[in-house]
Amino acid sequence: VQFPMVKHAAEIGWTPLTPEIAKQKRGGEAGMLLRDELEEKLAAFNPWLTPEAIRSIIETLDAIPATVDGNREILLWLRGERGWYDEDEKRHRRVQLIDFDHVDANEYHVSWEWTLKPPARKGNRADVMFAINGVPVCIVEHKNPKDGDAIERAIKQLRRYEIETHELIGAPQIFNVTHLL
Repeated sequence: VQFPMVKHAAEIGWTPLTPEIAKQKRGGEAGMLLRDELEEKLAAFNPWLTPEAIRSIIETLDAIPATVDGNREILLWLRGERGWYDEDEKRHRRVQLIDFDHVDANEYHVSWEWTLKPPARKGNRADVMFAINGVPVCIVEHKNPKDGDAIERAIKQLRRYEIETHELIGAPQIFNVTHLL
């Protein structure tokens, strides 16, 4: 059911990533960030950052707890409201993760069957995940439109993710349930 959405996303400019490639870019099933894309965009949008600072920022983002407060923290990073210390200028500067003025400068990825398996816990699989510059921003659950309770089942599934694999919904800012009419 998710492929019409992925196809449409590709038609409007999102780059599809197979589940295998997305897993590789995330560093395995325990990761959420598309690390190479995030590293590349941090360097491009923040030329004052050293390679060590970029790695530290990625580690910081990766360590943000998958809670409501953590989700809010990710949003502040996405908005450019978090900073990092500039060694040359001896001051904190805002870090840009998304270029809101030149949207074509961003990388848009969509993947399906995004499996997350934290160490020593049960994993789960989202139907579709959208990421901007390597950071997941939208998780989508699809259900068969012929099932009368499709939306309810999808909402229940997202709630189950919150309990079993909260990391799956820690970074995305949008949780979407659809039954594709």
